[in-house]
Amino acid sequence: MTDDATTITEEQQPSAQAPASGSARRQRQGEKARALLAQLAEWHPQLFGDAPAPLKRGIFQDLTAAHPEVPHTALRAALRLHTSSTRYLKALAEGGARRDLDGNEVEAVAPEHIWQALAALFARRCRRADVNLDEQRRWLRRRALRAWQGSGLTPAAWEHAALTQGSQGDDADAALQDAMQDAAAYAARSEALLRAFEGQQQSEAAFAADWGLHPLEAARQLTLARRLRAGA
Repeated sequence: MTDDATTITEEQQPSAQAPASGSARRQRQGEKARALLAQLAEWHPQLFGDAPAPLKRGIFQDLTAAHPEVPHTALRAALRLHTSSTRYLKALAEGGARRDLDGNEVEAVAPEHIWQALAALFARRCRRADVNLDEQRRWLRRRALRAWQGSGLTPAAWEHAALTQGSQGDDADAALQDAMQDAAAYAARSEALLRAFEGQQQSEAAFAADWGLHPLEAARQLTLARRLRAGA
């Protein structure tokens, strides 16, 4: 394949017509990127289909090796369009695992990338005409707390990781701080619950009933406390 740095695009070819306007050129480039994304969804539906998955870091190199006929510049544009889409940001915000071209899990989505995706979604939600900012701040706070619960990290460690990418705006930063305060309180309750459970001989279901907890919530808190202990 010709190197993308020297590939002659339609815009570079000599033409007797007047140069296209910047907006027309951008529209044409966007159409090409969307067409390539549709092709990528056919080749790799587990990554680019209706339910996109977090992409393995370095996926660009894997794609260029698998599809050498695709110009690098076109592939970069398609990936930028894909990874900035709301659907992809939602997939990233859910955490889980990054996947390779075969759909195999290769690594967990890092806390900082989850937080960046959540903050980007928050910003988009706040741009709606009928937005209730307090409601959106509460949404972000809940989602950050949920992301922490699935990480196995202490609240301080998760917050530190999230902030490695810098500030995401005053509102987002405040929501993160509030969420980690909630997380610290939840972690303390979970540890106390685990100590109480270890001090008796009941099953988890019986213990949950005695404490007035739903069995799933009791199991969630006990599992979290064990994970935090192991991490510590």
